[in-house]
Amino acid sequence: DYYMFAVADQPYLKSQSVIKLIDKVLENKGNMKSVFSLRCGDTVGNPCVFHSSLIPQLLSLEGDKGGRSVAKKYDCVYVDIADERELMDIDTLSNSKHTVTL
Repeated sequence: DYYMFAVADQPYLKSQSVIKLIDKVLENKGNMKSVFSLRCGDTVGNPCVFHSSLIPQLLSLEGDKGGRSVAKKYDCVYVDIADERELMDIDTLSNSKHTVTL
């Protein structure tokens, strides 16, 4: 019924946070909430979970538009985490200066 969108460039994302997100989806499944996302304070990030009914909207995205544009149309359920570093993704070499060798 739900699909998780995750990226591979979040070196600080903890498995406990992903499990917390999945648990929230399972808790709310009967309420038919459509979108779930991790959040630390005001910062929202991946992974995100979308209800299968949103697949056509997600597949229609073009260019550099991401799933966040679809998520903003719905009452997103946020799962709060304590460490903002978990939401940091490393897209460029300049971003990588903030990381340590893992």
